Amino acid sequence: MSNMKCDQCKREYNRYSPECPECKNPNPDYEKNIGQKTFLPIKYQIIFALLGSVFFTLLAGVIQLICYAKFGSEPSHSQEITILAISTFVTDGIIFLIFLLFIIKFRKDILRSFKVWKNYIGMAIVFGLLFGLSLLGQFLLQHFCGLHDGENERLLNDVIATYPALSIIFIGFLAPICEEMTYRVGLFSLLHRYKKWVAYVVTIVIFTLIHIHFTAEDLPNELLNIPLYLLGAIALTFAYDKFGLAGSICCHILNNTILVIMRIAS
Repeated sequence: MSNMKCDQCKREYNRYSPECPECKNPNPDYEKNIGQKTFLPIKYQIIFALLGSVFFTLLAGVIQLICYAKFGSEPSHSQEITILAISTFVTDGIIFLIFLLFIIKFRKDILRSFKVWKNYIGMAIVFGLLFGLSLLGQFLLQHFCGLHDGENERLLNDVIATYPALSIIFIGFLAPICEEMTYRVGLFSLLHRYKKWVAYVVTIVIFTLIHIHFTAEDLPNELLNIPLYLLGAIALTFAYDKFGLAGSICCHILNNTILVIMRIAS
């Protein structure tokens, strides 16, 4: 754990805390220690990490069960599109509204990095590299490894084609906000209190794995997407670490929105 000693009571405490928990003496190096990152109290970092991961999964599962109870265990293709759309849009919407309450509560800390113009320059550089390398990686995987759209990918494309406006709002805008609050403000910042390299490794690995559909019929093809998701996880985590939530959330929204628009156009 990264500790420092209080100048007043000499007690050791975490350098990412705004004040000494014993005598409440302000941490003189707090702003320097956290950089552009958002450090909320530990209990809220844990809540954020669980809200967008465990609770999100449970909520999506419940919504899908309700949908299958209505449409039957073997729905048609159009019904599968409807089920995926409902579970995606409703789950993202509910999680976003919950996060919005926390954003309002901690608006000073959460919105702090959005006031620094240099963070947007850093974000633009990271986004340019991410988008360019992602397109190159996808091209190489398609032409040399036979990567193609799997069943889940095709179904998602159908959802976007069927509900283009809602897809831009929920997949392009709300989903990135929820994921950044979960995996960067929550998980990464929580682990960063103890070891920075652990925060990087765990966040990148988990963020990559949540985007892989391990139940896909063509699992080998699905696993070919790992380098692309790994690249995105590294870029977004780096953007958050160096340019704060403004860097990672804007980069994530740009990436998702452009991809959704490209799928609509195609």
